[in-house]
Amino acid sequence: APISAATIRASAGTLLQVPFAVVGGMPNWLAQVDQDLVTIGAATRGGVPPWQLDLAGPTVIVFGSEGDGLKQLTARRCAGLATVPLEAAESLNVAQAITVLLYELRRQVSDR
Repeated sequence: APISAATIRASAGTLLQVPFAVVGGMPNWLAQVDQDLVTIGAATRGGVPPWQLDLAGPTVIVFGSEGDGLKQLTARRCAGLATVPLEAAESLNVAQAITVLLYELRRQVSDR
């Protein structure tokens, strides 16, 4: 989705503090991404808990759409998949998943 004034308001301004990229054709972009970057896809199922991944280095975290999640080809192009383990809910919305994964990334970076 394009970045707009509404997007910035919804992020409470933090969008301007976190590096991000808007790309067309995510699978193709992931195939060309710098090999020094670790690409992690946020998956509703089939991934490992985020704390089992090394997120402390240069990392790209890829999120899918609110309803459909990551497309299969995009997920296959990621070096790893992270899934937030849930017991009481079927899934998280994208904002909640982003929060959990960015928290874990920040925790790992702070621990080093």
